Amino acid sequence: MALMGAGGALEVAVLAAHWPEVVGAEAAAHTQPARLQGGALVVVVDHPAWAKELELAAHDVVDKARQLVGPAVGAVRASLRP
Repeated sequence: MALMGAGGALEVAVLAAHWPEVVGAEAAAHTQPARLQGGALVVVVDHPAWAKELELAAHDVVDKARQLVGPAVGAVRASLRP
């Protein structure tokens, strides 16, 4: 399935709705998909440890995200919540 949201907004909304399925319930409590930027899904994390967890799970996250929104997601990048 390929979605065509303006600036990735639709893809991010779909991913947010299914985020616990994409990353697991525990990680979903500490992370949130924020935007698509240059083919990368930017995920806001609440602690640097979750950035590392996201990095380690990136391949699986990209695979699951692509199952939901198509090839718009090519990578995952963490951003620490201010």
